Amino acid sequence: MSLPKEKRHRSALLSRVEKAWLHGVSHVTFAELYLWFDVEKIAKTPYRGIEEAFEEVAGDDAPEVQIIEGRGGYHLVVEQTRAGNKMKLLSELAE
Repeated sequence: MSLPKEKRHRSALLSRVEKAWLHGVSHVTFAELYLWFDVEKIAKTPYRGIEEAFEEVAGDDAPEVQIIEGRGGYHLVVEQTRAGNKMKLLSELAE
């Protein structure tokens, strides 16, 4: 199991993951990842934990998640939200 051990940390992570699934994007700071997963280096454990959290929140509908580094952490981005809204290219919308 890769989810955080402490209940409040697990709850905080699940909340961020649910936000990404509902709205398409959420942000997790590096400091939060170090604290929640009790690690000195961000490697496999936090990534596996985030993936597991998406599986717990979304079940079989768990989306593919991309991460973008920025603002002292990672933006968790999904291509399709729970409501079925899909990511669009700005260049296509501007044509």
